[in-house]
Amino acid sequence: MYISSDSSPRAYPNTGGSGSFRQSAQDFIVRERLPFEPDGAGEHLLIEIQKTDQNTDWIAKWLARSAKVERRDVGYCGLKDRHSVSYQWFSVPITRGEPDLSEPPDGTLILQKNRHGRKLRPGSHSANAFELVLRDIDGADVIERQLEAVKAGGCPNGYGLQRFGRDGGNLNAAQAWFAGGKKPKRHQKGHYLSAARSAIFNAVLARRVSDGTWCTAIEGDLLNLAGSGSVFPFDVSDALIAKRLTEQDIHITGPLWGKGEAVKDVPTQTRESAWLGEMERALGEGLLANGLRAERRALRMIPEDLQWQWSADQSTLKLSFALPPGQFATAVLHELGDFKDASLAQYHQQ
Repeated sequence: MYISSDSSPRAYPNTGGSGSFRQSAQDFIVRERLPFEPDGAGEHLLIEIQKTDQNTDWIAKWLARSAKVERRDVGYCGLKDRHSVSYQWFSVPITRGEPDLSEPPDGTLILQKNRHGRKLRPGSHSANAFELVLRDIDGADVIERQLEAVKAGGCPNGYGLQRFGRDGGNLNAAQAWFAGGKKPKRHQKGHYLSAARSAIFNAVLARRVSDGTWCTAIEGDLLNLAGSGSVFPFDVSDALIAKRLTEQDIHITGPLWGKGEAVKDVPTQTRESAWLGEMERALGEGLLANGLRAERRALRMIPEDLQWQWSADQSTLKLSFALPPGQFATAVLHELGDFKDASLAQYHQQ
């Protein structure tokens, strides 16, 4: 079960709102924020690129050709939706000279460039800032209530459908691989493992949303200090835990499946394992067989500076907010109502 799909449980279920999003790339704008300024010196060139209807990997391959380096030498902070206007940073080694950026691909603009000492890695950015336009709105009064609820209490931190590939292709491929099928190519492996992990996390999150405990700690929970990777066990005798959860200082976590230190708490692992269906258990076995190390992920996300504006007839809604790396704007939309991704029709026409 995937959070952000229409069949997934909602934290705030009293909804009847609907509409569509991403009718054009300009309706889905994302701006990457770096937590630092480029050094102005070093062996890498940081390049901020505005791309419209362009895949992140396509741009990385173009930069590699332009710089006469291997594709793996090009760095970026994370994948961005193709059907969007994305302001994204890339790094290119310049040991062979600066790349020729005079003829960028269609839909691409070079905004700025500067030298830097390090290659960009996944998660190097501090946040993604979103500007979304939702159209064909029905049930504006209900959506307004949902927005107020999300602004006050956050929403479930599920992985969006894009994590699983077109029509779930990456997840399907992972299942086939784990069952003894064809091994993925090097550039596919990470996508398949990530899809498998995400499906397990979403299954556990869906259970916690369904029983109303996604932001209420229960015995055996592992908690996360907001804004950090720090995880600690829930102490039922600590009277401050409920207060800190309400204040959003800490969050309950779910599993990023693997083995190691993060799952040394046997009751937590046993309980979460029992919540998995046959498919998720098989995915978990495949992840362990491939040496994945266990991690934890917060079950709750808090959109930063969530703001919205209605058109005069309330048929169009403009949203803006920011999320940390690895969190999905579509998870916010899922809580507002039934919003269809208009860009999916374009995928199926290609």
